[in-house]
Amino acid sequence: MQRAVDERLLGASTSTIAAAHPHRQALIFGDQSWSYAEFDQAVGVVAAGLSGAGVSRGDFVLMGATARPEALFTLFALARLGAVLVPVHDSWTESEVRAVSAAVHLAATVGGADFLRRVGASGLRLCWDADTPDTTPLRPDAD
Repeated sequence: MQRAVDERLLGASTSTIAAAHPHRQALIFGDQSWSYAEFDQAVGVVAAGLSGAGVSRGDFVLMGATARPEALFTLFALARLGAVLVPVHDSWTESEVRAVSAAVHLAATVGGADFLRRVGASGLRLCWDADTPDTTPLRPDAD
């Protein structure tokens, strides 16, 4: 049964705000900035990458959360897909991530190259950094 998208939901919020205020500044990170339209586009690219890799509604996705724009794009992209974010701190160790993995069935692990290398995540590994071996790239700036 197809459900109508509720515009109040987190996954729809970037599109709603982008439609109303496309040129307003949404995010500043270092010397980079994104308008709401650009932010929404980046969320869409990440959502398409996650979906294309097999992530779908109800899937649990572990993310090594860190202070970088890709973490926000991923958070909103997972919400847009209806997937469940399992956030852990980027500094967690392999044994800490393994404990969380034992509690839920993870569809994928997302993060930066250092995090994915350090935790030794198995299964579907989606990486924000370019040219990372044994991972699927998940780059919001990739065209």
